[in-house]
Amino acid sequence: MTSGSDDQVKRRGPGRPRIIPPEHFDTILQLYKGGLGYRSIANHLRGLGVGTTHTAVRRMIKGEGAYLR
Repeated sequence: MTSGSDDQVKRRGPGRPRIIPPEHFDTILQLYKGGLGYRSIANHLRGLGVGTTHTAVRRMIKGEGAYLR
């Protein structure tokens, strides 16, 4: 049996993390103002390596949830 630092490993909750990194906020707003929808923006972000959902994009644009203004 081992003890020590292994007991203090920080674990995240189940499922994929859905956070949008702040460095992409300006890009998202530009795409939205350019006429793209939430799903298209989410797909564009996936191409940049950011795994997110259209709901997270909508919440960020609308200023809801974790993205309060």
